[in-house]
Amino acid sequence: MKRLVPLVLVLALANCATVQRVQASDQGISLNETLHLHGIAVMPVEIIEDSRCPIDATCFWAGRVVLRATVASDLDNDNASRSVDFISGEPQTLFGETIELETIMPDRSTDAAPDTRDYRFTFALAENQ
Repeated sequence: MKRLVPLVLVLALANCATVQRVQASDQGISLNETLHLHGIAVMPVEIIEDSRCPIDATCFWAGRVVLRATVASDLDNDNASRSVDFISGEPQTLFGETIELETIMPDRSTDAAPDTRDYRFTFALAENQ
């Protein structure tokens, strides 16, 4: 049993991934802009859900954002794209890479929901090391 513990630990550490922040600019990208990361093109096209807790409220649930995006491989000669729903906090594995919707701006407030033209998004790319 003592020999299994180090092996299990080594295997667990080998499967760890570090998250490298990847974004188009400091302000992120908006709807219908394309972000290219490691051979994958991601273009947010529609906000399906924004149920985040307003910053000036107390909520029992943090909420989430569901963002529909068109995703394609820059390396695919057929240039086949697919529609993907990114859910905040839930990584997606696409074309061999793990991508996560990292930041959604602006924050919500109780006064009004943000205009869709004001939304900006950043994505994180997880790389196995």
